Amino acid sequence: MAIRGPQGAPLPPDAATSRAPSSSPQQRLVDFGMARTPAEARAVLQQIVALLAGAGFPVPKTGSPDQQLPSALREFQQSAGLPATGQLDAATVRALQQQGLAPARPDDGARAGSTTTAPPAPDAVRFVPAGPSRVADALPRLRAGAGADAAPGARARDVETDAARARVDAGRPDVRLDLQGLLGALRTAGFAGVGRGREQLADAVKKLQRADGLPVTGRLDAATAQALERRGVLNAATAQALKEQDPAWRAAAATAAATTAATTANAEPRTPVDGAPAEPVAPGTVAPRSEDAEGRGGPPPTMTSGAGRGDEGGDSTTRGATEHNGVVDDGEEGGDGDGVGRDAAGDDDAERKQGNANVDGDDDEAGSHWRAPSLSAQIERALAGVRRDDDRRGAATYRLELLLVRPGVYTAGQPAPELLRLVVERAGPFDDAWGRALAALNDRLRRHDPDARPLTDDDVRVALRRARYRDDAG
Repeated sequence: MAIRGPQGAPLPPDAATSRAPSSSPQQRLVDFGMARTPAEARAVLQQIVALLAGAGFPVPKTGSPDQQLPSALREFQQSAGLPATGQLDAATVRALQQQGLAPARPDDGARAGSTTTAPPAPDAVRFVPAGPSRVADALPRLRAGAGADAAPGARARDVETDAARARVDAGRPDVRLDLQGLLGALRTAGFAGVGRGREQLADAVKKLQRADGLPVTGRLDAATAQALERRGVLNAATAQALKEQDPAWRAAAATAAATTAATTANAEPRTPVDGAPAEPVAPGTVAPRSEDAEGRGGPPPTMTSGAGRGDEGGDSTTRGATEHNGVVDDGEEGGDGDGVGRDAAGDDDAERKQGNANVDGDDDEAGSHWRAPSLSAQIERALAGVRRDDDRRGAATYRLELLLVRPGVYTAGQPAPELLRLVVERAGPFDDAWGRALAALNDRLRRHDPDARPLTDDDVRVALRRARYRDDAG
C-alpha cells in the first residue's frame, strides 16, 4: 500500500520514519492517509488500540488512546521484529495492516481517491460431506504425517496435517510465541515482571509461583500452567499447550493413557441386550458397543434415505445445507454402530490430557488396537495446526482443516465413524467464518460430549497468534 500525505501525494521514502518524535499518533494517521480529519484519526486510533488489546498486547486500562498506544505498539513492534519505538511509522503501519490490526483506510474503497483495494472476501466455512471414507483407511498416512484423505469436493492438493505432532514432544510451538500476550495477562493479574522478554516472563512467573505455594523455578511447568488457568490468566487451550511442554507431565499422561488402554482391553465380557451370552473379549480387543447398553433407550435407529439428518448407528446418510453467501455443506456420516469402542475410553480425564491431535495413532506394543481421543483433544490438536495461507500479497489469512471421529478404542484396522470434516480457508483474524466454525464444533460437543468445555473466540485467537508467530519465525 502506498503511504500518502494529507493531500494524497506520496510521502518521500524517509518521511514516514523521520518525523519528529513529538508528532502525535493522530497526526501520523492523517499524514499516512488513513484519516482526513482529526475526528477520523481519533476513531482510527481507538480502533487500532482495541484491536491490539484484543490480540493480547498490553494496553493500559486508563488514559486516552494517544497514551494507551505506545506501550502496546512497542510490544507489537518487538514481536514483529521492528524497532520498538512505540510510534507509528510506515513499517509499523504496514505490519499492523498485514496482521489485521489496523484498517487500510476508513471506509476503504468508498472514499474517492483511495489507492487501496480491499482483499478478496474469504471463503465461508466449508463443511465437506464425510462420504463413505473412514479414518482407518487414512490411518497409515496420518501416522506418517502425510495428511488425511481428501473428502469429496475438497481441494486436490496436499495439506499439512497435525498428525506429525501426535507425539507431544514434536513440533510444538515454543512459549515465546505467546510471550507478549502472556506478559500482559500476568501483569493484569498482579504479577508484573522486571526486565525484558524471557527474563521478564521468568520474574513474573516466580511471583505467581510464590503466591500459589509452587516451587519457585520461573519455568512454565504443568503445575504453573494449571495455576495460570485457575486464575483466569490463560484459557484452557493455552494452558494445555504449556502442560504438553513439561516432560514430567508428558510422562504422567503417557502412563495414564497406557493404564486406561490396558483396563479397556481387558474388560470383562458383557451380555448383549437380547440376553445371548457374549463372546469373551480377548486382550487388546473391544467388544462392539450396543446403544442400549449405554442407556440410550433402545437399539440404534435406522435412517431412511429420505432422512434429513444422520447420526451414528444408522445407515450412511448425509445432511446438507447451502447458504447463498457461501458454500456450507454440513456432512455427517451415519456409520454403523458396530465396532465402536466405549465412549469412556475417549472421554476420561487421562485422555483429555493427551494434548491436541485430530486422530491419535496410539497403539499398544503388539499393535492390536488404536485410540481416537476425546473430541476436545481432537479439536485442540487441529487448532494447533492452523496455518497461514500461501498468498502473502494482502492481509494475513489462515486455513484450518479438521476431521472429527467418534472417540474410543478400536482394534487394528477397525474404522472409526467420522462426525465432521471442516475446512476454513482464506479467513482473516476477525472474519465471521471462525464464529461459524466454532458454532459447528460446539454443536458436535453438545451432542457427543456434553461435559466438554465449549470453545470460545479466545481459542481461535490463540491458534491464529501461534500460526502467525510460527510463520514469522520460520
